[in-house]
Amino acid sequence: MSVLHGLVVCGGQSTRMGMDKSQLQYHGVPQREWLYELLQPLCEDVYISCNAEQAAEIGDSYQTITDATIYRNIGPMAALLSAYRMFPDDSFLLMGCDYPYIKRGDIQKLVREYNGRTTVYFNDEENVYEPLLGIYTPEIRDIIQSQHDMGQYSLQWILKQANAQKIIPEDTSILQSVDTRIGYMEALIKLSQIY
Repeated sequence: MSVLHGLVVCGGQSTRMGMDKSQLQYHGVPQREWLYELLQPLCEDVYISCNAEQAAEIGDSYQTITDATIYRNIGPMAALLSAYRMFPDDSFLLMGCDYPYIKRGDIQKLVREYNGRTTVYFNDEENVYEPLLGIYTPEIRDIIQSQHDMGQYSLQWILKQANAQKIIPEDTSILQSVDTRIGYMEALIKLSQIY
């Protein structure tokens, strides 16, 4: 199997939230830093995937991969394609920064189930993949690039076409992303009751 890099994805615009979602704190530190630390023991190395403005703010504190300018405004596909430019023959464990309920055990389960094929958490109730909770292999790189070149930016569609391996979570709350301020406040309340 190829080398596995961790990739904390936080380059989005966060328009519904009104602020950078990767800076929100659910566990006492900004979410991008918390995920970075969670991924470290499971990956060869870890990077924060971000836009140029975020990269300047992060500085040298963490390793980053800045979205290439040719991939601007295409959503999470930008993170993957920018990472593959640096490491074309490697795999990436993607973690979106807007999943506050993800725990170390959930990430460990993903790595355990990974068998060399693109492997992604799957929402059985809604019959959709969670593209920002998965492992992407070099084999899917060319499919992603060709879809980009055709102006198609949906990782969901690519995962379905590639018949990516599905991982069903034991606790479906880990699939809940938070994109609004109300959602953030609700998540803080729920997490305070769990921990």
